Amino acid sequence: MNIILDKRYYLLLSFILLVSFDVQAGYKDFLEIIKSSIVPESDTIFFGKTSGYKIIENGYVTDSGEALSVAIIQVEVVKPLRGKIKTGEKHLVCTWFIPGGGNSGLYGFNYGKDNDEITILGIATEYNIQLPQFRYHLIGGFDVESIIKEGLNLPEKPNEDKSRILTTFSEPRDKIIRNACNEANAWP
Repeated sequence: MNIILDKRYYLLLSFILLVSFDVQAGYKDFLEIIKSSIVPESDTIFFGKTSGYKIIENGYVTDSGEALSVAIIQVEVVKPLRGKIKTGEKHLVCTWFIPGGGNSGLYGFNYGKDNDEITILGIATEYNIQLPQFRYHLIGGFDVESIIKEGLNLPEKPNEDKSRILTTFSEPRDKIIRNACNEANAWP
């Protein structure tokens, strides 16, 4: 009987270790994407604290039928790392999301609460700082500073088309009918 229990114990322990290694590998992949891709394309990077948000349903619409919601978050700069921003300034940060997160749950919006620490990796526009998507451009907390600093040493790859910053499921040939991130009166 003890042999069976021991086998179950080792099987359970092996499963837990495999899941842990998979999560760690996924997080390392995430950090590598941040360092090598997201940081070089971001012209505005900073640590900040949240201070309110607004949701705009159907804030991003294309002629192919894509209709996504837009979130605008007010963020106070705590520590600038790149861009024309200063500590203490408040900036609007804008991006898209799928209500409910979509099939995988990866594309949802979760604000948290005011004064939460977040890391912003975005592109400055006339009205706000746009995040191509939440998944890699808005990170909870300040614990990725060393990875970002490594990425800051890589050559920049700036986005030349400020009208098409958001990375959604639409094709580049699809016409954008509405992008609330580009509207002057989107924030109250």
